[in-house]
Amino acid sequence: KVQAFYKENQARFMTPEWVRLAYGELRLDQLAAQIQLAGSEVRDAYEKAKDTYVEPEKRRGRHILIEVGEGKDDAAARRKADELLAKANGGEDFAELAKKNSEDTGSAQNGGDLGWAERGYFVPEFADALFGMKPGEIRGPVKTQFGYHVIKLEEVQAGKTRTFEEVRGEIESQLRRDRAANSFGDMQEQIQRRLEESGANASFEALVKDFGLQTGEVERFERGTGGGVLGDSPEIMDVAFSTAVVDEKRVGGPVPLGEDRIAIVKAIEHHKPPAKPLETVRAGIVAELTKQRGSEA
Repeated sequence: KVQAFYKENQARFMTPEWVRLAYGELRLDQLAAQIQLAGSEVRDAYEKAKDTYVEPEKRRGRHILIEVGEGKDDAAARRKADELLAKANGGEDFAELAKKNSEDTGSAQNGGDLGWAERGYFVPEFADALFGMKPGEIRGPVKTQFGYHVIKLEEVQAGKTRTFEEVRGEIESQLRRDRAANSFGDMQEQIQRRLEESGANASFEALVKDFGLQTGEVERFERGTGGGVLGDSPEIMDVAFSTAVVDEKRVGGPVPLGEDRIAIVKAIEHHKPPAKPLETVRAGIVAELTKQRGSEA
């Protein structure tokens, strides 16, 4: 019965089909690295986009929040904020006052520290106060939608425009990538055209040489799971196991491997899915037949 079950269900006991593939790959970053830029065009790009390299002023402040709303007494909140302001101006440690009294749970445990932030990070009333103060100054109570704030300005980081030398590397990288993107699309079309025109006569080696492709091999590329740098996308799977590639020995592709990679492939070896030997699957078959008999009983 085991032998009969094995023959009747042999499709269940097949090993994976796989191919050994040679591939030629084109990467966007590969093209970008080859692009030469003149110093003048990098400088021109900086001048055109100079506004984007402005770093606005940042300030680091602390605050103590006494909340209002949701049934809380506004007048009582204001009185408490006034008392805390008086204590802070009287020399008591602002951070300790914040830890003990602030109702902003996010900053209270850090002594009311709000970290470095630009004006736009805060609501207008708070921003107007903080960005109108001098380091070390304490101000309040400032009323916002959250409640009453007592504010202390710790430090100021002046705004500035990043210099050309500071951003030169970023600009060069972006210019190269932009130009490479145009070349990348053109080369993909050229490879596709060559393969269509040459058909069965398309030479893998000639394509690699003419388009400067990076080559490699995937020793075992399995149907369904793929392998190596080629991954397991449906697109590469369809090409790698196509009749044209595995039977007619044609070059397959170009196949997208993401937004910035394409590849062509050539089958070096093709291994059809042989059945696993009976002895390696006998235990599983016996267990299944035993289970079936139990269900029938």
